[in-house]
Amino acid sequence: MVSTEIAQEKQGKHPPERPTRPYGYLVTATSRVAQRALGVDRPVFAELAAADFRPEHQPIDVRFTAPTVQTGLAFVLGRPLAGPDVTVVDVVRAVDHVLLAADISESPESEAPAGARRVVVLGTRPSGVDGIDLRLAGCLLHRDGELVETGAGGMMLGSPLNALVWLANEVCAEGLALAAGQVVLVCSMTRPAALPAGAAAVVSVPGLGSVTAVLGA
Repeated sequence: MVSTEIAQEKQGKHPPERPTRPYGYLVTATSRVAQRALGVDRPVFAELAAADFRPEHQPIDVRFTAPTVQTGLAFVLGRPLAGPDVTVVDVVRAVDHVLLAADISESPESEAPAGARRVVVLGTRPSGVDGIDLRLAGCLLHRDGELVETGAGGMMLGSPLNALVWLANEVCAEGLALAAGQVVLVCSMTRPAALPAGAAAVVSVPGLGSVTAVLGA
């Protein structure tokens, strides 16, 4: 079987270029509770593609086996962030703004492969990292109007900024660097909560607004 790219080349057409770098990264298992749930003893990261993101308030048409929602902060980089020896000072200089986020994925108890499905919904109110103490930022997670989880930014490695420090130095060990424009999603300020089909999750943090994720029925 001839691949589409080979066929296009034979016809004198050039296949579309693949992205040279991911749209962003996810950092999770940033608390002891999350690490125990995943059976790890340190944070983990994964690449995010632009196709993983969905607008808020719009029904998400992705089918999950046992979906859960995590609360997160999405940091948009205005400058490159390259290790080694990245510090919080470097992170503050590099971050352009932060957005609230809801991360929907398969439950660790699900039979689906880890990371098989993921959808990220971002809020639309950008904030600077110098305008709020992210360690003390309290988070509320509502599902269909009912408060189901509470937490704070300090649950994520003591501060979500520490998660960016960890990621920048971790990818450096693999010969990579975080680029301007990339999104780094850090989860989770609360424990994950089940999100049945047709349910709506609202993540809210004073000073950062809220974000609503609606899972299709």
